[in-house]
Amino acid sequence: MTQRRAARLRTAIFATAVACVAYALFWTVTTQLPVVRAAVPFGEDPYDFFSSVAIVLLPLVGGLTALRVSRYGRSGIPDGPVAARVGLGLAICLGLVSAAVVATAIALIESPLEAPSGLARLVVPGLAITALATVAAWFALGRAASLGRTRRAAAASEAAAAVRPTARAGEPEPDAIDDLLSVLPLPGPILRRLETVAAWARQHRVAAGIGAALAAASAAVIWHDIREGAWASPAAALLYGGILAAILLVAYGLLVGPLRVLRST
Repeated sequence: MTQRRAARLRTAIFATAVACVAYALFWTVTTQLPVVRAAVPFGEDPYDFFSSVAIVLLPLVGGLTALRVSRYGRSGIPDGPVAARVGLGLAICLGLVSAAVVATAIALIESPLEAPSGLARLVVPGLAITALATVAAWFALGRAASLGRTRRAAAASEAAAAVRPTARAGEPEPDAIDDLLSVLPLPGPILRRLETVAAWARQHRVAAGIGAALAAASAAVIWHDIREGAWASPAAALLYGGILAAILLVAYGLLVGPLRVLRST
C-alpha cells in the first residue's frame, strides 16, 4: 500500500471512529437519562428501530473492523482483500450511523422539542455534531476508496507485495478469529485450546452463529432486567430476546463472508 493511500485510510479510520463515538454518546444521553428520554420524540418506533439496530450492530461490525486494524496497525494494512474488508466495515458502520441520524432528524422536524431545559437543550446540537462527523467520515472514506482504485495504487500494491508478501503461499486469508488470536498475548496452552474451538467454529459456522446470537441476546435480556427493572412477564423477555437474536443472526448471515468473520475449512 502506498504511503498516500495508507494516510487516507488512516484518516478514514479515525473519522469513522469519531462519528461512531459521537453517535454512541448521543444515544447514551438520549436513551439512558430519564429526563432527556422523556423529552425527545424519537424514543418510539419507527424512529427507535433505526437507533436500536445501529446500537446493536455497531459494536459487532466496529469491533471486527477495529480488531483487524489492530492486528496490522493503521499504517500496515495490506492492499487487497484485507484493505477491502476494512473499508467495507467502515462503510457499514457509517451506514448504520447515517440511518439512525436521519431517522432522528426526521422525528425532530415532525415533533420539535418544546422549550427544552437542562441536558435536553444539547439534543439538537449533539445531533448536528454527530451528523457533521458522519459526513466528514464519509468524505474521508470516499477519498481513500477513490485512491485505491487508481492504476498507480494497483501497481504500487503489486510491487509492495513482491517485496513484503502479506501471506505465505497456500495460507488462507485470515478471519476474525485469526485477528483476535494474533493480538491477544495468551500462554501456549490457552492459545491451543482456543485454536481448537476456532477450528470447530469454522467447521460449523451456522451453529457458531446461532450460539453467539443466543448468548448475546440472553446477556441483553439480563442487562435489561438489571438496568430497567424486572420484566413484566417471561413472554416479554422472550420476545425481546428473540427479536434481538433474529437481528444478530441476520447480520451474521450477511456479514460472515464479506467481513471474513469465519473462514470456511
